[in-house]
Amino acid sequence: MKRFSLLAAVVCLVIGSVIAGDAVQPATLTFTNFRDTASIPQPTTTEYYQGTSIRLTNCVMYAGADTNSSPQGLNDVDISVSMGNESSATDYTGYASDASNGVYYCNGTVPSGMDWFYIEVTITDANTNSYTYQWQKVLTRDPL
Repeated sequence: MKRFSLLAAVVCLVIGSVIAGDAVQPATLTFTNFRDTASIPQPTTTEYYQGTSIRLTNCVMYAGADTNSSPQGLNDVDISVSMGNESSATDYTGYASDASNGVYYCNGTVPSGMDWFYIEVTITDANTNSYTYQWQKVLTRDPL
């Protein structure tokens, strides 16, 4: 009987931990970075709530001016993502999800007190060579 009770307790514990609460997914944003571009990026059409989590997902870096150019390789490359403006920004670490195709992601927080903010991505290789891609402008809104 004791063995059965112990087994039942373990099963309940395992099932209880598997049936944990649902995860809340943050807002997502996807954009493309081009190395050689003369155009000014257009702001997002979606407004993101200030102070909330945001996930940059499936973002792609190209080594040229358009999608016909080679993707930027991200093997052994550090990805730094800044979110803010010229006077105040927070840096986050980006991660390659498909390094050979220039695809990365990053989790961050939408800055508060700004009607819009910039996202700036800098990559650095093992030899400390770095490149900063052009800013992406993101619109925000105060939550209720």
